[in-house]
Amino acid sequence: MSSLASAVRFAVAASALTLAACSHAPVDAAASNAIEGRVTAIDTLPWAYDGSGVLTVDAGTRSVRVSLPARWNLCKGRGLDTAGDLKVGDRVRVVGRAGDDGTVDACSDADYSIQKL
Repeated sequence: MSSLASAVRFAVAASALTLAACSHAPVDAAASNAIEGRVTAIDTLPWAYDGSGVLTVDAGTRSVRVSLPARWNLCKGRGLDTAGDLKVGDRVRVVGRAGDDGTVDACSDADYSIQKL
């Protein structure tokens, strides 16, 4: 009986430690998803049929695709209204959230943005 009680106490203590290790301050999503780099491609053709264009940015170690919604005026993010003025070779800073497909959303939150540097 004593070894069973010890095993139960150990399991409870281990669970408590595991839960304590998981509790931490929330991560600022906007700050953790900022990239800077050069624009290597801009595809706005999908705007013709109300689709999202794509801004491709060379971030040094990787190439990042940024979604450019056709209805940028409905976006909460800043700077999307000037995305059409960007050219290949421009240096930009993008703050957003990467989706499941790896494309960055810079539209759905007021803390997100696209900024020409």
